[in-house]
Amino acid sequence: ASGVYTIAGTGTGLANDSDQFHFVYQQISGNVDMVARIDGLAPAGQAGVTIRASLAANAAHGSALVAAAGGVRFNRRLTAGAASISSAGPAASAPVWLRVARVGSRVTAYSSSDGTSWTVIGSESLALASTAYVGIVVSSYSVLTPTLATASRVVVSPLSLPAGQQSADIGSPAIAGSAAYSAGAYTVEAAGTDIWGT
Repeated sequence: ASGVYTIAGTGTGLANDSDQFHFVYQQISGNVDMVARIDGLAPAGQAGVTIRASLAANAAHGSALVAAAGGVRFNRRLTAGAASISSAGPAASAPVWLRVARVGSRVTAYSSSDGTSWTVIGSESLALASTAYVGIVVSSYSVLTPTLATASRVVVSPLSLPAGQQSADIGSPAIAGSAAYSAGAYTVEAAGTDIWGT
């Protein structure tokens, strides 16, 4: 209502080798940038934004999360069924801006106090297909007791190249590259031995 999402959820959270949470999502092909301000979260649990390989509980994902007790984290699972990895960000509480961006297989998580100046929490290459699930996650750290989160300023921006432009790997580099475009800026990730020799 009026640009504000109110989401109730239970579940043990995004951790270990399997997740439990409530998910408001859409499928996005290719590179994408998602921003949301988590305005409130109570009485417990976590909320944030994620890019997820599938809707399976053990899917690969990269998530920027804030806990009700305070603290922002970058949680990720590199491949399906693997153990989760977590990196601490600022000791912030809601309201806080969170952001995840995908370029190729790499997902980067950010946080901000104002939605303008962003701090990178972490970045990781994940096992993602061409299409991923992007959205807001809420969990209560409990299978029986729900928590309530509110989120606003939600923006999902596909980072596709301008019309008529394409990107490609030349010479078969061992690691595939990727390109994204947003607000006049290109982000290009590439490998390869150089432009040289024969």
